[in-house]
Amino acid sequence: MAGNYECVYSDLPKAKELLPIGIIKMASGLFAKSTGLSGQQIFDFFGRYSDEIGKMRYGSGAPSRWKMFENFLESLPIEKQRAALLELCDGFPTGNPPPQEEVEKLREKIWGVPVPATLGPAVERIDVGYVTKQWEKLSERLAEDPEGAITSARTLLESVCLPDPSPLELVATICERFQLVVRQLRERHAKRVTLEIHDEYDVQDLMHALLRLHFDDVREEEWTPSYAGGAARMDFLLKEEEIVIEAKMTRSKRGTKEIADELIIDAARYKEHKDCKTLVCFVYDPDGVIKNPRGLERDLAKLSDSRVRVLAFISS
Repeated sequence: MAGNYECVYSDLPKAKELLPIGIIKMASGLFAKSTGLSGQQIFDFFGRYSDEIGKMRYGSGAPSRWKMFENFLESLPIEKQRAALLELCDGFPTGNPPPQEEVEKLREKIWGVPVPATLGPAVERIDVGYVTKQWEKLSERLAEDPEGAITSARTLLESVCLPDPSPLELVATICERFQLVVRQLRERHAKRVTLEIHDEYDVQDLMHALLRLHFDDVREEEWTPSYAGGAARMDFLLKEEEIVIEAKMTRSKRGTKEIADELIIDAARYKEHKDCKTLVCFVYDPDGVIKNPRGLERDLAKLSDSRVRVLAFISS
């Protein structure tokens, strides 16, 4: 209730960097319209993220809730924009909670947006002389071989313009191609000895080798903080990248429920580890024990919160 107080409110300037407008509109629709926060709650919630907002007061004559929500959100630095929305997605108390399915969709969109960084270093790495020389060669080739010239031009543009993959993208690629590597290792010349994947230790050995392709500091079996009376070891920690990889393998009596239960406990442990900001759950399922792998991946991703992002990859 606004009570008898006059509203003390003024529009704040927008931050230099903003989350995509689609995410902001989706968030205000969930948390500041028919569902979500009351007017007083909007002031109280955002006042925790900004001293400027904390000086304001909700009361009679206040603008629409969604307008205040969007203005307060867009006034924050982008890191706080993300943190505030993730806190709301994690279940911040509201009088009329929005549908959980829609909240999860918003959470996925938020996690999919990288925090923008300066483009300066990337631009400085471009070799202008090399690009100019290659472009001149393509121009000469265009008349005789237009298709080849176009393909080469596309390759040149991609090599110059596309950013280097992020550490998480590199880990995701390893997980997605793991089974292809296993198959290739089986096809050795003259039936030479190879690495056969029989159990979880074999999975971890191969995962460790693949991680070494891209990362210098791969720490094995770091201890996690105590949880529910005991500590445990994580499989791999990329300390600088703040990524933990947990690698598991299914068996006939270790299917969807058993794997899911183990990873739920793992996720709770890792949320207490200071170096874990992303948990990658990799499950090698060579015999197709998990009947709905995409569904399990989605369920595990819902363990994400404002502290740790959880991603799951099931390879079969």
